[in-house]
Amino acid sequence: MNQQIHLRPMDRTLLHEYYKGFVMDADLFMDMSRFRAYTYVPERVDAYFDKLRSQKDRVDFLILLDEKPIGEIALKHIDETAKRCELSIHLQNDSVKNQGYGTQAERLILNYAFQTLGMETVIADSVLKNLRSQRVLEKAGFQETGRDDTFVYYKRSKSDLRAGISVEKADKNDLKQIYEMQVSAFRPLLDQYKDYETSPAAEPFERTLQRFRFENVSYHLVKLGTEVIGAVRVRWNDDIYVLSQIFILPEYQGLGYAQEAIRQVEAAYPNASRWRLDTIEQEAKLCHLYEKMGYHKTGQTKRIKDGMDLVFYEKVMDV
Repeated sequence: MNQQIHLRPMDRTLLHEYYKGFVMDADLFMDMSRFRAYTYVPERVDAYFDKLRSQKDRVDFLILLDEKPIGEIALKHIDETAKRCELSIHLQNDSVKNQGYGTQAERLILNYAFQTLGMETVIADSVLKNLRSQRVLEKAGFQETGRDDTFVYYKRSKSDLRAGISVEKADKNDLKQIYEMQVSAFRPLLDQYKDYETSPAAEPFERTLQRFRFENVSYHLVKLGTEVIGAVRVRWNDDIYVLSQIFILPEYQGLGYAQEAIRQVEAAYPNASRWRLDTIEQEAKLCHLYEKMGYHKTGQTKRIKDGMDLVFYEKVMDV
């Protein structure tokens, strides 16, 4: 799996570092007579940074990989009344393209647009011949709305977030991918809490194989279209069911996919009289997710270590 990137608010020093390695992409030009190779000029980078800072209807981020800038991404023309904005993205050079970083960055900034800024619609465009850019936009969930002689136009709506999500029962051939996603999804929590004895990110693959053999355990893949973006593990005893694990890959988190996955998993087991789960009490977002889905605290907690506790939830179903 490719490395994870993250976004950082625009920074003058990092912007200079980014442009020192920048190579102009010829695919950005339909009219090649306008194409010019890029030359790093510090004064121009400073002027560009100042221009960005002066524009109040946009937010700009650098895309970082191992704390090194490999791209820039922005939401511009932010209209708080219409709840609409436009996405713009550029990667530094060919060495960081075709590795999934652009798709990750677009998903992260969509999360920011919808969840932080409260936008309802994000639009984008791509030069007609830039097929790579079009593939990235489509992988991030953008839908084409039209095209002309120069551009292909796209839109992504907040209301479309859960469209295309499906949950399918996994088989043994899926276990390696599930395990790799599990490690990736839980790694940030392991880094934060250092719970090496209990974290799914620290488990060996053999533990996943062992669970799969249990008769009262089932694994499910969470898919966005044809792409696997997470998994759910369910166990049961009579009519009591447990969401013993649910995770979504980091670049897809915060977009409502976990909620839809929970709905579909619950629907797949109509004989369940109640569902149970536990999560980290200190993780307010996780607690909010489950409470939003109708789960209520049972009053039971379990200390894992100083600063880390499990809190237990239950949801009674209408049967």
